[in-house]
Amino acid sequence: MINAPEPAAVDPIALSAVVTRSMRCWREACDTSLAVQPHLAGMLAVKACAVLAPVLDSLFCFYEAALERPLSVGKARMLSADERLLVELIESPGLCRARMGCAPDAIMGLNCALCSARVMLSLALNDAALH
Repeated sequence: MINAPEPAAVDPIALSAVVTRSMRCWREACDTSLAVQPHLAGMLAVKACAVLAPVLDSLFCFYEAALERPLSVGKARMLSADERLLVELIESPGLCRARMGCAPDAIMGLNCALCSARVMLSLALNDAALH
């Protein structure tokens, strides 16, 4: 288990918006054979959060591996079940084992990716809110 300090609180609406927009952008890049991180960074640059591209790429890869299937994304304001679950997992560190019925190695990888994402999202979104 990784023992890391709790990241600073992030506005849940901003968190959900960045994660879902990024997940949709990631899915589009994967499905159309675009370079994922540059595609993500371009979309995130609008919010001054391009630094999140590598950590979110990693998170989505580990999440998809834990799901053991391609992750699904919603359309417009309708979130998919995968989008809702990932936002919940980011917001609530203890949920991963309870909500993900996958192999222990997949849980460990996803937990590490979630931990990194929480820290980086907190830093980036709180910094973006200041500017």
